[in-house]
Amino acid sequence: MKRMFLKFAHYFIDKAKKSAYIRSFFDSRIKVEKLERFGEFKDSFNNTFELRKGLRSIIKPGWENMYKDKMFDVSSDCLNQTAYNGKLAVNEMVPLINAFGKKIAGSTILEIGCHAGATAFSFAEKGGKEVFASEFTEYKVESIDSESVTKNKLVSVSEELTFLRNQLSIRYKEKDRVRFVEDDICNSTLPKNYFDIISSWQVLEHLHQPKKAFENIASLLKDDGIAIHAYNPFFCINGGHSLCTLDFLWGHVRLNEQDFTRYIEQIRPQEKEKALAFYQKGLNRMSIEDLKKYCAEAHLKILSLLFFHDKHNIKNLDYDILSQCQRNYPTLSFDDLITPIIILIVKKSS
Repeated sequence: MKRMFLKFAHYFIDKAKKSAYIRSFFDSRIKVEKLERFGEFKDSFNNTFELRKGLRSIIKPGWENMYKDKMFDVSSDCLNQTAYNGKLAVNEMVPLINAFGKKIAGSTILEIGCHAGATAFSFAEKGGKEVFASEFTEYKVESIDSESVTKNKLVSVSEELTFLRNQLSIRYKEKDRVRFVEDDICNSTLPKNYFDIISSWQVLEHLHQPKKAFENIASLLKDDGIAIHAYNPFFCINGGHSLCTLDFLWGHVRLNEQDFTRYIEQIRPQEKEKALAFYQKGLNRMSIEDLKKYCAEAHLKILSLLFFHDKHNIKNLDYDILSQCQRNYPTLSFDDLITPIIILIVKKSS
């Protein structure tokens, strides 16, 4: 079994490195010293940080898209790319699913945080018997809006998502096997002991109550089911995502909340509303140590943790950066800072 898993794991890693998103973290170090310096920022501990022009775009290419007026792009090109990405994501998970004795065909599957539904549709195309695709619409509104969440805002986003999914669905023969549901995995109302496979992509870092989420995942899984989650942790070099990536490396981790707020107000005042809402409500601070603790408390056995280390940018990490980060987040480790992609595979403990 171990030999089979290692074979599949190596296959997955090789495939993953071929994707442009992941490959960027393996190719080269960010040469900060070659970027133009446009200012500096001093935190409340008298640490001074040099701000580098263009660094944000290197860390998070396309961050500007977060400020487009239209929330969802339903152009044909975008939908085709979304469908392709969904198919690729599922294909890359297949070896891991198989390695732990499960098959997509004939399984009851839950995807948490489905958005457009491309991966859920892809599960159905591969023979998933019943595919639940869940989304928590309130998160999508609250995480980028500092004002209160209103019924009208929720209805508007729900309608846009429904239109997006309908436009995407015409690309799939087995679309009727997918059931879209409104559900907060931290307070889930889905059926217990029901799912053979639970999965998510780029979701765990956004859970507002990760401990409760893992408890619910355990309750939703069948006794022989597995859950596989790939996520982009807060503490890594691009863990601030588009809205909270600053103009110096690991800035979102090195600054405490008070200094982060002051930074946004001084350097990016035009982004204040969205950036601070996302910082406060859109990203959790779950370290690898926390992750292991939450799984244990939820009676989930970790079958594997796959770390995609950003080995090149280890050269940009020094004692001062590590110390500044650990001052704000004591459970943080060196691995948290250098791991942009983590894949977690769990099952219920015996």
